Amino acid sequence: MATAWILVANASEAKVYANKGIGKGMEVIAKLSHPDSRKKTSDLVSDRPGHMAGAGNGHGSHIPATDPKQHQRDIFARELAQ
Repeated sequence: MATAWILVANASEAKVYANKGIGKGMEVIAKLSHPDSRKKTSDLVSDRPGHMAGAGNGHGSHIPATDPKQHQRDIFARELAQ
């Protein structure tokens, strides 16, 4: 019987298992971690959002299109997929 590969992951950790058949159990092949996914948002960005002139007398601020923590999760997911 062929080996079945199983990936169990969350935003910051992953384990790869191999299942070689019924009754043979599963073997942990690899443990992976991505510590940047666990950091605070303030530790992931260099400084506060940039400011720009708004319409009239007000000011605005630029908020990134992607949350820095979500960006780190996406990076880890891509690494796992490769």
